[in-house]
Amino acid sequence: LAHQVNEVNLASQVQEEKQVMLESPVIFVHRRVAFKT
Repeated sequence: LAHQVNEVNLASQVQEEKQVMLESPVIFVHRRVAFKT
């Protein structure tokens, strides 16, 4: 049971990392644009 919970936690962690990877370039670009103007 503990092993199952661990797998679920791992899956959600990977999902969060993917989300951050998708969001961070957008944030980076926004910061670059804000910096230039």
